[in-house]
Amino acid sequence: SFDGTFNQCVNVPDNPLWNFGSGDFSIILWEKQLTASSTTSAVSHDEGPGNQRKWIFSVGFFPNFFFNEPGVPGTVVVAFNFTPVVGRWTHYGITKHSDTYTLYIDGLPVATATNSTPIPNATAPLQIGGAEGGGNVANGAIDEIKIYNRALSAAEVRTLGFAQGAYLNH
Repeated sequence: SFDGTFNQCVNVPDNPLWNFGSGDFSIILWEKQLTASSTTSAVSHDEGPGNQRKWIFSVGFFPNFFFNEPGVPGTVVVAFNFTPVVGRWTHYGITKHSDTYTLYIDGLPVATATNSTPIPNATAPLQIGGAEGGGNVANGAIDEIKIYNRALSAAEVRTLGFAQGAYLNH
């Protein structure tokens, strides 16, 4: 649970597993917002503010996957306009297979995009509920974060969303 202040982020020690580079990956999580009109940097690997190495998976009102490399403009790879229900758990996922990114909400694909740029390798902790550069901090709850070193299939994302959603939303 988070109250919207940056110092509440959860830090997980830096690990090569968070350095996706050109490889496939998936990030799956649940989020429940306690206020309207917010986007949350739910999971990030971020060296700091501005033009530092980072990737950020944001959820809420503008779910997206963003990365940045020094000397190169930041890139929102895939995004979707969405209005989550305040106080309700929402299931989010991002997968990357080859050069294709797919964004999921409640187990269903909502946006895809292609990008062949490798994701920069940050030397920083993995953060849950915010980003080192300030980002949009969580005001609510984040749960069941899963990071895979492969692209889950649409059926796998859907199964994770429905199987746990029955418990979290009832």
